Amino acid sequence: AYWIIRCIEKQSAITLPFDRARDAAFKGMLLYKGQQVNGRKMQEGLDVFQAGSKITVHWPNYTDAITAKSTDTK
Repeated sequence: AYWIIRCIEKQSAITLPFDRARDAAFKGMLLYKGQQVNGRKMQEGLDVFQAGSKITVHWPNYTDAITAKSTDTK
């Protein structure tokens, strides 16, 4: 398989002020902890959604990706 990646924008490197970096780190920590607490419930909801969805695979080599279940239920 090959991937073609196209750059649509270039930005120069920046240094975030401490307040913005602290806020971003705090929000990231909340997301991480929320995933630990609610991960199993979210996975169950995703499984119910997938079971009720009709998914059509047009390329046979991707059939395994659709039928595979996630083993990570944290």
